[in-house]
Amino acid sequence: MERSDLTIYSPEIINQGITSFRRLKDELEYSDVEHLDLIAALNARIFELEVLQEWKEPSFYLIHSIHAVSVWNNYEGLIEGVFSRQVIQARVKDICAFFSEAKKILSAAEIPRLHLLNAIGELKALHKRTAPVLKQYIPDEQYQLYNQEVQGYHDFLILQLPKSLDLIRPWGKSILESYVHMKSGIRLDSELFLSDLIVYLKELCSGQKKDETESAVTSKIEYQSELQIIMELGQTLFPWKEDFDLKLESLDIREAVGINEMRRFGYLFSNNLQLTKPKGILLAHSQDMSLARIQLGLIHEWYPGHHYSRIIKTRRNYKEGILLENQIFEEGWAKYCEYFFAYHLVKTNEIKNEFNKGLMKSVLLAMAVVLIHAKRFDFKTAADFIHGVYEADVQTLHNICIQAYFSPVESLSYILGFFAVSHLLQIPVPGSSEKLLLTHNEQLRDLPYSCISQSLNAGRVHL
Repeated sequence: MERSDLTIYSPEIINQGITSFRRLKDELEYSDVEHLDLIAALNARIFELEVLQEWKEPSFYLIHSIHAVSVWNNYEGLIEGVFSRQVIQARVKDICAFFSEAKKILSAAEIPRLHLLNAIGELKALHKRTAPVLKQYIPDEQYQLYNQEVQGYHDFLILQLPKSLDLIRPWGKSILESYVHMKSGIRLDSELFLSDLIVYLKELCSGQKKDETESAVTSKIEYQSELQIIMELGQTLFPWKEDFDLKLESLDIREAVGINEMRRFGYLFSNNLQLTKPKGILLAHSQDMSLARIQLGLIHEWYPGHHYSRIIKTRRNYKEGILLENQIFEEGWAKYCEYFFAYHLVKTNEIKNEFNKGLMKSVLLAMAVVLIHAKRFDFKTAADFIHGVYEADVQTLHNICIQAYFSPVESLSYILGFFAVSHLLQIPVPGSSEKLLLTHNEQLRDLPYSCISQSLNAGRVHL
């Protein structure tokens, strides 16, 4: 059932939510049927509310207000035009009570200055993007009220700056490792992980320099019709021709306009639990990219990456396949697909260099997560540490640290997932892919990172 109002996040509502999650978890644990994945998801949600206390973060209230109002900015609204004006208007109606409660909670919280500045910037960008569209679906009076409330929240955040904390608030080693375990099943050893990352980064740098000296030519495509080129590539670049209709199943390819500004490729999927087959969309930009970048983007987002993974998982249990997602595995799987294509199929220096460039950023992000959240380094110390291993400009390292700080699990997911998938597959052939997509949660559950490290150091993945 589609929710028609905004959830007002009062302390009472938050406590009720925690109690409900605990009650459901207890029922599942005593059930005759095993629900390990759902129990893990409930544990993670309780952890987010009780330990991480995300409801004390100013950005939390942007996700649950502006994003919640913007019901057209999901798969159904964007692609199929399926959304309810009544739902939008009902949610806007509750915006005053929503922000009133948000201000009460945040007024009593100790908020780092950086968190406030991040939320202020995010609020401006979100409102600029969504307000013109919202105006089409609500009466002028409601629209003015909405603008006033969003502006009021912005002004409130500004007023909190003088009393904000001049520090960052890392999670700490125990919280980081516990949360990664809940979200992926992997029992992370952050010290060992950091050690592996340093070795791996040096290997990447060495391999990249060698390839660059052998091939300095990059194939470019001058775009007249990018989407046509993507469709043609999608039908020719994959070596596994059998059952190819499945790879195209339920996928749209569209140009991203005002949706996916920060990335050249993106993937949106439908969360409609009434469907019987998953639907997704590949978002791409009309700007010239190298052929290698297009190929890897297609593989990561479409086949055999995210869209294909979702198709396979939802065959066994559609609702669980939609609702329960192991982000670390999924990003690692898509990254591994890129690796297989670059190193075992095409094998040109151009495609390897393009893949290594993305993988290098993944390594840097993960290093920053461990340094900031597990070792509690400040940004400068973390950046200096990374610079001692890999030469990068100050702005790049600053951006890496910011992203790792605010999105630690996502920042870890690419390379930790890549290491995990490499460990699980061991031999890089596509034949075992479907089995892994169906059983990865069972294989990763309570897996010590030391096992992944052993596979990595035994040379399971050669670059």
